[in-house]
Amino acid sequence: MRTQFNVSVAFACEVAGLSRSVFYYKHKRPSDDEVIDALLALVERH
Repeated sequence: MRTQFNVSVAFACEVAGLSRSVFYYKHKRPSDDEVIDALLALVERH
């Protein structure tokens, strides 16, 4: 929406009813790649 209508982050968030902190939020979860690889290895063995 922001790039399509060329509006500021503050305005876009206000229109959407969101806080600006939501726009800038970055999750801090670690990668699950190791767990996924281990599970796939178990699936292949069984």
